[in-house]
Amino acid sequence: YQRRVRGSMKCTFVTSFLSLVLLFFHYVTCYDPQPTYASPNCVFINVEVQVCASGVISLLSNLTTWQTTSRIVPPSVQSIIGQLPMEGSYSIASWLCSPTVSYSTNKVVLLVHGATYSHLYWDFPYQPEKYSVVRALQQAGYFVLNIDRLGSGLSDHPPFAIVSLEAAAIYIHQIIFKLKNGLIGGVTFNEVAFIGHSMGSAIGAYVLAWWPLDIDYYISTGLAHSISIGTIALALNVFPDVDQPIGYLTTYSGTRGSLFYYVSHTDPSVILIDEINKQTVTAQEAISAFSLDWSVAMSLARVPVLIVLGNYDSLICPPLGLLLQPVCDTPLTTAAQREVGRFPLAPSYDVYVIPNAAHDCTLHNNADIAIGQIVNWLNTETS
Repeated sequence: YQRRVRGSMKCTFVTSFLSLVLLFFHYVTCYDPQPTYASPNCVFINVEVQVCASGVISLLSNLTTWQTTSRIVPPSVQSIIGQLPMEGSYSIASWLCSPTVSYSTNKVVLLVHGATYSHLYWDFPYQPEKYSVVRALQQAGYFVLNIDRLGSGLSDHPPFAIVSLEAAAIYIHQIIFKLKNGLIGGVTFNEVAFIGHSMGSAIGAYVLAWWPLDIDYYISTGLAHSISIGTIALALNVFPDVDQPIGYLTTYSGTRGSLFYYVSHTDPSVILIDEINKQTVTAQEAISAFSLDWSVAMSLARVPVLIVLGNYDSLICPPLGLLLQPVCDTPLTTAAQREVGRFPLAPSYDVYVIPNAAHDCTLHNNADIAIGQIVNWLNTETS
């Protein structure tokens, strides 16, 4: 009897292992990267932007210390930003998506992905009815502009030194200007809701500080005011991408599960497809991120704010116990409590922690909870 049990366990292990191997080879051989994938009712548009020299715009970080309850930028700040030298014109790959239900709105949601991702983070090509934030927003009656950040996906890949978070904020400002003036797809929008993930949220924070009239609703996923020890693991698990210009980095194969997911509550196919479609981050963006100037900028939000975090996000949640397990909501403190007083100028802010999820909180088994929270919050705030 004992031998039969051990044999059964061995057989089960071998069968499970072979299943994983077959699943891996199925996706590697049958699933191609999909840089042009987009949900229905989406039109591809190249948006031309001007990009500033990162060495100059990094000085702008000091400007985020001014405080005012007004959503008008002081003339002195406008003057300095307006006189920045430009490096050149580049194309931002964008998908303008129309609602899939009847609508009567002049609002658009701008989606900005994080490091080593592309627009596919928001419009995931696997089981999109479950994982696509774009489709959920379309079904809720919103227009959506989903972009590949400069240096990612189908957007231009300029020298790494000018691909920084501050530079990204400046071209995001240009994109918002175009959205509000009918220069993208011929549709004029009166309000822009910004949804960022991780580094994308940090870019949005700079926009909030420098151009307070740009963003009307701000949602940050995978980023709060502080970062945690998991960022060290991320820094140690990137290397130069030989297929990209010098200074472009990507993650080592097989590390994305532990870096970005709560693996026991994630479909293995999601992690495999994530690996196949992974993108890059530049050394300049990494330097910008670790400066934490974006955290100061985030505190200058003058619009409604929503923070959405996975409860086991190693990049954001503080470590707990001897095993240093990252946990956002603990018996001693919660993510919401840690954000108290951090948005003194915002009319309102909300913090929502997703159980059984990590950094990529919209790509776990309970994606419907995270995505539903985002859509419900937007519906409430924009009604």
